[in-house]
Amino acid sequence: MVPEPYFNEPSYESQTGDRGKAASQEYNKNVRENCVRYAMLDVLRHPPTALADVVRTHFRLRRDALLTQIKNWADDGRPADSAYATRMMDMRRDLETLIGAL
Repeated sequence: MVPEPYFNEPSYESQTGDRGKAASQEYNKNVRENCVRYAMLDVLRHPPTALADVVRTHFRLRRDALLTQIKNWADDGRPADSAYATRMMDMRRDLETLIGAL
């Protein structure tokens, strides 16, 4: 992945300066939050039947790395966006609980 995928979107590559950087940061926060919500939490709560064992094994093995990454993403939002940081840490706790129950 590229550090700022926002600029890969059509017509966004020309946005530069503070406005483009701010838009990129918001884009990244949205992608990260939805990644945790839909690609992690929802998949753990409702794994595809044929892949349930694979999903559980993946999350057990990647637990520490995933929890660290989510904390880092939450920290990226502080102090300017404490609501984002709070949501990320809440989802991190949910993920930790779900993985712990595996």
